[in-house]
Amino acid sequence: AFELRQDIQALAEKRLGNGDISELEVIAIRIDALQANASAANAAQDVIVAREQLRVLTGLPIPTNQFVAVDASLPSIPEESKETLVAMAHAMRPDLRAIEIRKAGALERARLARKQFMNLDAIFDANSRGTKGFESGPGFRFTLPLFNGNQGGIAVADATVQQVDKQYSTLRDQIELDVRTSQTQLEQAREQRQLIEDRILPALAEAQELARKNYEDGGVAYFLVLQTTTQYIDAQLRREDTAASIRRTHAQLERSIGRRLQTSSTEL
Repeated sequence: AFELRQDIQALAEKRLGNGDISELEVIAIRIDALQANASAANAAQDVIVAREQLRVLTGLPIPTNQFVAVDASLPSIPEESKETLVAMAHAMRPDLRAIEIRKAGALERARLARKQFMNLDAIFDANSRGTKGFESGPGFRFTLPLFNGNQGGIAVADATVQQVDKQYSTLRDQIELDVRTSQTQLEQAREQRQLIEDRILPALAEAQELARKNYEDGGVAYFLVLQTTTQYIDAQLRREDTAASIRRTHAQLERSIGRRLQTSSTEL
């Protein structure tokens, strides 16, 4: 944006020297170029801050001028269907596996609770007033399950099984939703980027160049050049935003599945 506005300012200075435009018009163009310069400086500082944040998160002692966050390629859409990716996620997600283990443990505790209907303890008894004076010996103590067959323990164990089972079902549904949502968002981001690359950017680049030539010849006003330039820059920013969205949604898809995806990459 700064380079384009510099070009516009250079053209305006030439037209001012030829007497085609007034000083007031050139002042507005100069101010616009200065604002673009400030925006470019802020963008450069944003890059430095982002690299510092990433360096701190990774804990790597790498100088910021040597630290590159991403390469020049974009991940493509996985070849597997959504159903295959969901099945893969159900098999690979460690949090779902952890709940499966908890569910197996809860079922085992519920099974044992139904067998704990009577307590039997081994004891050792001693007294000083037996038939032979001091007496000691082993014994056992037990309870008869006449009114209580460990119903409380069984109820608690069954409630735990139901709780874990609902957590398992909820997590399975959430995993499926995450996978399908990430896959759909990845497809949308790829389609949007393809549209910008193939149709929007070429058309805006042609319009922007045509407006600049007409302005240089004195055929159009500066407003039209600025308008087409702004549209072209906005389209370039949308292209970069879609690239970030593709990387972000691809990372979300891998996180939802629980493993890295072996997909081909396309150059930016």
